[in-house]
Parts: sequence; structure tokens; C-alpha cells
Amino acid sequence: MENSRNTSPHLGFVPPAAALPAVSRTPSASLRHPPTPTSAALASAAHAPVLEASTSMAAVEFGKKTRDAPTLLTQPLPEFVDEGDFTGGAAGGKRGKVMVWFRNDLRLHDHAALAAALEEASTVVPCYVFDPCQFGRTQFGFEKTGRYRARFLRESVEGLRKGLQAKEAELVVRHACPEKVIPELCKKIGCRAVYFHQEVTYDEHKVEDKLERALREANIEVKKFWSNTLFHDKDLPFALDKMPDIYTDFREQIERAATSIRRPLPIPDAFPPLPKSIDVGEIPSLERLGVHSAASGRGVSASVVEFRGGEAEAGRRLKEYIAESKTAITSGGNQSRNLRGTSASSQEAYLGADFSCKISPWLALGCISPRKIFEDLRASFAGQNLQKSTTYFELVWRDFFRFITMKYAVARNSETAAAPQKVAARAY
Repeated sequence: MENSRNTSPHLGFVPPAAALPAVSRTPSASLRHPPTPTSAALASAAHAPVLEASTSMAAVEFGKKTRDAPTLLTQPLPEFVDEGDFTGGAAGGKRGKVMVWFRNDLRLHDHAALAAALEEASTVVPCYVFDPCQFGRTQFGFEKTGRYRARFLRESVEGLRKGLQAKEAELVVRHACPEKVIPELCKKIGCRAVYFHQEVTYDEHKVEDKLERALREANIEVKKFWSNTLFHDKDLPFALDKMPDIYTDFREQIERAATSIRRPLPIPDAFPPLPKSIDVGEIPSLERLGVHSAASGRGVSASVVEFRGGEAEAGRRLKEYIAESKTAITSGGNQSRNLRGTSASSQEAYLGADFSCKISPWLALGCISPRKIFEDLRASFAGQNLQKSTTYFELVWRDFFRFITMKYAVARNSETAAAPQKVAARAY
């Protein structure tokens, strides 16, 4: 399993929707006109879970202590601003079927695309597609996805399906190219839109572009959301194409701007039922994916941590890490094994390399979100300056790599689009 860096409950009292108009605010122009309520207005007035800490504690900021009193934020999440009018349906204006395409976000918590779909659609169709182009071998003979990573991926998809089934929902699974099978599924099911989280690499952008073209040709709406980073891209103190190419400059600009870390979205309470006529499909075996199973007795059980995929497993590992950290603090820490090799303070006791959370495999597939990790640590170590911790710096490092990859992937896509050449068939 690769261990790559690249790769709370909603707190506070939720006031009834009827009480919210009394809150003093200055509405934006998009919320004044037209009189038909927009999705932003409905999201901010009626559905607290899709808001960023709408009634939770104040957001964590650099150099500032979190206030103890709950604070009502009157602004909706950026994803929900100016998304158009709701039409039809008395149940909150929900209409039609929306497909949520899961990618490297195999979880139910802190999932903006899923939260938006549940807010806006009468039926939500969760879907995951095993892309054959991510398996097999490269032109140099290397496996694109090794057997341990492939097994971890299957387990993560199984975990997502079980999580949905526990909510009386289901995950539709296919083994095909997403840009081909998703439009076909949408036409068959009657989905009016597809929601998904953006990814950051050039190849992933090419798949997104092909899918968008196919969906628009079929008059199916596309909505893209941002996820899988500690800091939201809309909260950065610079435009993505202007971001620093050096990590230190990136981190210092974030610190100087006192960039807030948003609260993670909670797991949805309920899902609308999936039409029984939909064939949900089976999760393909390793052999069907073209990956050879590990030889007997040569698994990864000898690893320090047993890496098993899934949102539940990611949560279990995070709890173990927090428990280990508390034990280290209580006992004064292992003074000979902290980062500096000197006597460790209570704060430093759980920050050294030997107390690594070892959670990057789950982060890579989005089984847990960076904001969930930070939120749970903040709740468990109240009074500690987590922004000086190794875990925090590793998450910021990870953000830097994702944003810098996005920056140059977008630039490369723009150059490719400008070049007068034919669109080649996928061969990666």
C-alpha cells in the first residue's frame, strides 16, 4: 500500500427555519431577486447540515482562540451560492433525480456533493465506477494499481456500500469508463444532473472533461464541488493560478491571512429510497480488475497498522491514534523518541514521528477527510495548539501538493485545449 502525502458531529442548537428571518443580515443581490427562493436561500434558511458551522462554534483561526459561545453564521457555503432556482415539489423544492459520482471521496461525512444532492433532489443515486484505465500495465510494464492498493480500494467501496445500506440506501457500481457508463446510466434512470468532487491531476481532468461533454450533449447538468483538503479552495488568500510554488511561502501566506478551517459536514441522517428497478451491480473481483491476488502468507498483516479500507476503518484508526496520543501525554511521552530528541513537553509528546497517525492510505481514497481529522483532534485536545503539531503540518503539506498539482494540471489542460489537435482515445 502506498503511503503517499498527496494522497463532529454538527455542534450547537439548530434553530427552526421560521426563526431565521429574524436574524439581522444584509442579503446579497442574488438573494433579493427574483422572489423565487434560490438554493442558496433555502440552504441557509432551512438546512443547517449543508452550511459551514451554521450554528457551531466559531471556526478555528491562526492566532485566535475558539470562542466558547455558539455563533450563527448567516452566509451559505460557497458551493450553494447562485445555483439557480428550485422549481416544483412542495418538499423543500426538491426535484428530480441526481447522481452523485463517488471518486476519491469514499465516505458519507464531509461530502459536499452528497449534501447538495440530498438538499436539492427528490432522489439521489450514489454511484462508483471502477475505471479499467486505472488498472492493467503501463507501456513500461509497471502495474498502474498494485494488488494491495486494489484490495484496499475494493474494501473502501464495500465500506461505502455498507454505510449507505445502513441508511437504507444503496451504491450503484459499474466497471467501465466513467465518461461512457455514467451518461448511459443517467439516461436509463432519468437523472437530471450529476454531482461530483473535482480531482487535481491532468489525467483525472481529461476524464472530467469528456464526461462533461457527454452529459451536456444529453442535456444533463453537471455540478462540481471541492473537497479533500484541510483548507477550502475558496478560502485561500490567493487565486489558484497565483499560488506560491514553494511550500514555505504557501504556508506563511495562509497564516498571515488567518485562513479559517471549515467544520466538516456531518453524515446525512437519511436518504431517499433508490428506485427498485435500478441494477446496483456487483463490486468486481481483483481478477476481474486484472490484478493478481497476493500470494498466500504474503499479505500486509506484518505492517505496524493493519490497513483495511473503508470509512469505518479510517474512523477506527483515528480513534486509536487519539487514544495513543492521550496515553503518551498522560505518561509524559517517550522522551527519547520525540522529534527533537530532547525532553518533550506534554504538547510535544504526541507530535513526534513515532506517533504518526498512519492514516494516509484512507486519506488518499477519501475514506476520511482532513477536516474530520483536525476537528476530532481539536475536540480531543482542547487547549493544545494543534497548529504547531506534526499532524497539522502534514495536512498542510498535503494541501500544498494537491493545490500545486491542480494549478499546473489546469494550465496544462488550457494549453492542450488551445492546441489544434484531435482528441486522442484514452490510453493511460
